[in-house]
Amino acid sequence: MNTWFGEILHGARGLLRRPGFLLVAGATLALGIGVNAAIFAIVDSLLLQPLPYPNASRLVSIHNTEPKTGGDDDDTTVPDYLDQRAQAPSLQDSAVYQYASFTLLDGDTPTRLTGLRATPSLFATLGARPALGRVFTDDEAVTGRDRVLVLSHHAWIKRFGGDPGVVGRDLRLDGETWRVVGVMPEGFSFPRVEVDMWTPYTILPAQREDAERGHSDISGIGVLKPGAGIAQLETEFRTITARNAARSSALRDDYARTGFTIRAKPLAEVWFGSLRSTLWLLQGTAILVLLITLFNVANLLLARLGERQREFALRSALGAGRGRLGRQIAIDIAWLVLAGGASGLFVAAAVLPLLDRLGMTAAWRWSGIAPGISPSVVLFVGTLMLAFGVLLAFIASLAIGRGRGFDLLRSASRATSAPAASRARNTLVIAQFALTLVLLAVAGLLLKSFVRLQRTDPGFVSAGLLTLRLDLPDARYADDAAAAHYYDRLLADVRRIPGIETAAYTSSLPFDRHLGVSGYGAEGYAGEDAADLSAERQSIDEDYFAVLGMPLLEGRAFGPGDTATSAPVVIVDATLAHHLWPGRSALGRRLRRGDSGPWMTVVGVVPAVHQNDLAQKPDLDAMYWPYRQVPARFGELVVKSALPATTLLPQLRAAALAVDAQLPLYDAQTLDERIAQSLNTRRTPVLMLGAFAGLALLLAAIGLYGVIAFLTARRTAELGVRMAVGASARDVFALVLGSGLRLCAAGIAVGALGAFVAGRL
Repeated sequence: MNTWFGEILHGARGLLRRPGFLLVAGATLALGIGVNAAIFAIVDSLLLQPLPYPNASRLVSIHNTEPKTGGDDDDTTVPDYLDQRAQAPSLQDSAVYQYASFTLLDGDTPTRLTGLRATPSLFATLGARPALGRVFTDDEAVTGRDRVLVLSHHAWIKRFGGDPGVVGRDLRLDGETWRVVGVMPEGFSFPRVEVDMWTPYTILPAQREDAERGHSDISGIGVLKPGAGIAQLETEFRTITARNAARSSALRDDYARTGFTIRAKPLAEVWFGSLRSTLWLLQGTAILVLLITLFNVANLLLARLGERQREFALRSALGAGRGRLGRQIAIDIAWLVLAGGASGLFVAAAVLPLLDRLGMTAAWRWSGIAPGISPSVVLFVGTLMLAFGVLLAFIASLAIGRGRGFDLLRSASRATSAPAASRARNTLVIAQFALTLVLLAVAGLLLKSFVRLQRTDPGFVSAGLLTLRLDLPDARYADDAAAAHYYDRLLADVRRIPGIETAAYTSSLPFDRHLGVSGYGAEGYAGEDAADLSAERQSIDEDYFAVLGMPLLEGRAFGPGDTATSAPVVIVDATLAHHLWPGRSALGRRLRRGDSGPWMTVVGVVPAVHQNDLAQKPDLDAMYWPYRQVPARFGELVVKSALPATTLLPQLRAAALAVDAQLPLYDAQTLDERIAQSLNTRRTPVLMLGAFAGLALLLAAIGLYGVIAFLTARRTAELGVRMAVGASARDVFALVLGSGLRLCAAGIAVGALGAFVAGRL
């Protein structure tokens, strides 16, 4: 026991006596392990750990799907929700919810709050309890009693200073009185972290009718009973659908036309499933960096063992056996790995907030989940440390040789390294360069693809466009004429602001995630021919196409004369026109919204544009109608100006408040920023892989330098003899440089093959 303790202390003192080796090797280990720990913390938080709800493992997202009309994973409807609650035994509870916007009138300046209208069962479904007060009840989810709300913790702190007396207080929202009944605990958010409040979703009698089944505008969530599975739940959904089809010929025909089904997916899969391949790719890449780190540290360790030849030879001469010397090497490795692993945790803790500041976490930041150093991450680092120690010991044993034990180490008088150690060092450098080349190739290919994607023409001109969102409360703008009048006044006032070239309104701007898709009818198309007619739709003003630089391919733009009292008109994109009337003019054709809306005459055709994703071809039909004929209660103001946003925003917000003092503009962003946000899930792996490749290149360069420096130092006498017999300094330089270039060439040759395979993948 005393011998072991003495050897442990001896190993620690030996490392401290050589701070240069400890610093370089420890820092290299810390970087490799720290990067891996940071990526694993993200993988663990988003893919391996349950969502932050008590019922997380049993939570499912419920969607209506209509594959024949392009409606995959749509929202649900009130009648479907009520059917599921009554007829799906596998559901312990379920709820529906819908985003809403509210204006808080508290002082001179109105403040916008993001709300969620939800059935009272939402909190029970999530297994959530309030920190203060209570949640709303079924009795309050009825018209006339539904003016109650539950605050989020962050809104309680930010808006009300954490005052517990806010429970029971009346607030003025959208000009009406609402009562605060509760505050949710810190850390709770659903479905996005920016939600400030939850209010009751009121189900009206008309929403319970079959006619409402075509209006998929609410999101569904459920919690399975213990022991129930998704397959069982979807079987029950099919039974419900079959019952509805059997009792109603209209529903039966609609289900057959659209291929209607109800699907359930784990909530975690819906939220983060699209990130799975990206995150595992990053973790795999980080493991490659770790291998390069291993090779680098192994090279440094072999150099250190070479320096200790005299020490080992002396200890062997004094009677130390092979096992004891091997144990001392293992202890030295253990100290080194322990120092590197502990430092790696600090590196990971520093990297995670850095990723957030660099905007690399936008793909999941909305969820409120913040990856950190959890026990799982510590266990992961411990596993890496153990694997590192075993591999380093194995490499050291191979370099030393087996048959002759420590005979090579005893040859302290030799000026050259043991052949096994030299081969090991050279092999490690070659492996480093090969893996680095693979990483550089993959990062370069992804960067090339990303740059090409960024240069994709979205179909409109986004430069110089500032966008701001707005929401009209239904209580004060229930009449279509009132909504259209508001937009008329707002646009007129905004266009008078100095420095603004022009402005436009749209119910849904490209890349704002609020674009609606619905079925439509076309004159002359019925039955099976009309089964797949669905389109993106927007309500716009007459200047929208001009502001976005979208040319008219046929016909005319909307004008001030396209009002509620004039003939209904519509403009379609080239995709819809080609879909319905290939090789023919679309002008004069007639369309309608849904199956029973008024017929609208096509007066113009515009190019198809990318609405949500630059990587996807804009192949979905799109139609536009004038806001004076089909006004929405939400949308965006688009302003074209050469002035900076900081100059325009105060004037734009003042103009909006002059039209309605209770309606602030919010979410100000340039259109370029919105497009950039749509690329977040692709930008993150590109940036991280680029950083990994750069780190790998640095480590490979350090490894090559270490080998050349060590070999040169070991060959000092030889080089001196060469110069004594006539070799010039240039000859010596060429000799040393050539040895390094040969290693580089071998690494590049091996890496080129790996890069080719990786590029194909």
